[in-house]
Amino acid sequence: MTAKQNPVDFFNEEMAKVYDERNSKLAPIKEALLFTVNLILRDLPANSKVLCVGAGTGSEIISLSEGFPEWNFVALEPSRSMLDVCKTRLEQAKIIDKSECICGYIEDVPEHKKFDAVISLFVGHFVEQNKRIVFFENMTKRLASGGYLVHAEISFDLDSDQCPDMLEKWGEVQKMMGATEESLQKLPEQLRNMLTVLPPDETEKQIKLGGLSNPIRFFQALMVCGWFAKKE
Repeated sequence: MTAKQNPVDFFNEEMAKVYDERNSKLAPIKEALLFTVNLILRDLPANSKVLCVGAGTGSEIISLSEGFPEWNFVALEPSRSMLDVCKTRLEQAKIIDKSECICGYIEDVPEHKKFDAVISLFVGHFVEQNKRIVFFENMTKRLASGGYLVHAEISFDLDSDQCPDMLEKWGEVQKMMGATEESLQKLPEQLRNMLTVLPPDETEKQIKLGGLSNPIRFFQALMVCGWFAKKE
């Protein structure tokens, strides 16, 4: 991610529209995560500016705006189809006037723009291993002093003795989302080769190398882990 990338639209219009419905079985996990994120960010100023990396359909921004109605947001999303859905939902929630939508990646946000919080939920496991430190560096560079990075991703030690039992339970989540027996058999390969699933300690190390010295793991629900870190 050191060079500019052309946004790639992984979602067509129909896929983007049904994204939230398809993932609705995960809603209790995401709601618990967002509830905790709201608690972490409670000490930010009333007029805070928040960058949402991989904004998707805008659900995270809508949740944050309900708790902090005076905040302003930037929705950053590489999929044009998904960003169109995001805009529509921000309009329906009547917060589009305090939201800027950008189709692109973190490096497409000018470095001189500083944010009180940068939120990255369910994005990191899509970032290639050799680009992840730069990914964290880019988010840190766009934080104001005293600002928070909040980051969540699929994270687990796939080589640990606990992994078979965890994969069995993670497979139950996938079944709820419509996974077939064939796709479940491919789950270990997908986690290793299609996604970047790392042990939590490795993710914490990368956040530190990205410029934030004290990441704190505040959340875990099966393989979903979350961290926050404050910029000094």
